[in-house]
Amino acid sequence: SPQDCPIQNTQCIDGKCQCTGDYGPNKANEKCLPNKLGGPCVNNDDCSLITNAVCTKGSCVCKSGFTEKKGTCSMGSIATLAMSAILFAVTSRFLL
Repeated sequence: SPQDCPIQNTQCIDGKCQCTGDYGPNKANEKCLPNKLGGPCVNNDDCSLITNAVCTKGSCVCKSGFTEKKGTCSMGSIATLAMSAILFAVTSRFLL
């Protein structure tokens, strides 16, 4: 029951309070945070389980320079092109 697990977004499973659904434990294992983009948040720490995400207007979203792809935050196309150009330039120098 909710009384057994006072921490928000938990439920009692096998006698232990565990995070439910789209939530996972924070590093200190003291609260459950969203583990998917779009999850509710108050500050950036609330989005710490999602790589390259920040809290914007109460939801976890990809930080600047990153775009959502298949539920994760990937480098944006401009950044990807820049990285590709740098890698090409570096590898080209070694091939000459």
